[in-house]
Amino acid sequence: MSVNLERPYFIFGIFLFVSNFIVIALSITGNDIYQTKESITLRGVALCLSIPLLLKTHWPKFLNKYSAIYWYICICFSISFLGLYTTLLNKGDIYWLFNCFVGLVWSFILLEKLEVIFVFFIGSIAALIIYKIFHGQIIWITPLHYTVAAIISYIWTIIFLSLFLTGKREIMEKITKEKINTIYTLSKAIAHDVNAPLSANNMGLELIEKGLKVGNKEGIMNYINKMKQYNNQSIQDINIMLSSININDNYKPDDWGDYFIIDCINNAIAAYDMIKLQKSDIYFLDKDNIHKDFKFLGSPTLLQHIISNLINNSFKYAGNNVKIEIFLNKENREVHIKDNGNGIKPEILKNLFSDYQTSYSTKVSGHGVNAKISPS
Repeated sequence: MSVNLERPYFIFGIFLFVSNFIVIALSITGNDIYQTKESITLRGVALCLSIPLLLKTHWPKFLNKYSAIYWYICICFSISFLGLYTTLLNKGDIYWLFNCFVGLVWSFILLEKLEVIFVFFIGSIAALIIYKIFHGQIIWITPLHYTVAAIISYIWTIIFLSLFLTGKREIMEKITKEKINTIYTLSKAIAHDVNAPLSANNMGLELIEKGLKVGNKEGIMNYINKMKQYNNQSIQDINIMLSSININDNYKPDDWGDYFIIDCINNAIAAYDMIKLQKSDIYFLDKDNIHKDFKFLGSPTLLQHIISNLINNSFKYAGNNVKIEIFLNKENREVHIKDNGNGIKPEILKNLFSDYQTSYSTKVSGHGVNAKISPS
């Protein structure tokens, strides 16, 4: 039998069936002193309601559209109504108050906050009205005020306490969602960054095949060396992105430490996308200026990734004839990367680091830059 994952029908059905069956069995044998005939009957109704939940996967198609309504009815009756009604029947005994609290916890596991408030409001009002009709005055042996208002206030106090206790669940869901979004973005980035080296390798294999036919050993060795470089570049790109994920999870990359900025930038330019021929248009104005050099705490692989992306964007949006200059500001510990392209429109630039903002449109779409900027 497959379980519907959209709503935990099967799991809740098992809980209702087993818990009510055990209580009814103990009551019939006289081992449960807390159950009255009326509460046993109501638990029998709850047990019967659980059976369709267990058979949810076998419902006729025309009934499936009513499954959500039946789901709320089961929770409202079995947890909200039954919890308060049996508590009133037993004059507010602490055993039944605890039973109500367990029901609240179950509700917050199964439902959203507003749904819990709605279900418990309907169930509580129904329980109070029906109890007043059949039993009249509410008798409360637990040391609380004997008024309906006090009972309702007590129940809502438990609800808000449950809201507080379930706050961690929402935090964990948010963290999980962020991790899923990060993995999705990472997979797209890996596919993008390894595409060029793999394409170059395919071209290299074709050239090697031609070289074998004509016996050009020197050319073949040259192509093999190039392919090794492309493979190393792909591996390095993946390592850089994996390092980024580790940073987001509060883990530091293996190469995290203190480095001189000039060495890192020179290495980044030297390693920049070897299949491109535009390196001659990239000028690091301070590559030999030791007076402007400074140390930074971080990962050189992550820095290389940032520089590579900025250079790629310059060539993409300004064309192959773009001139790129890199220079340092030691006083503020800044790295400046400038090109002679048209730049980004001011109305786009002001929101460039927002979620889902792209560098070429004011429309909210895509994954955007969304970089974390630090002044230090």
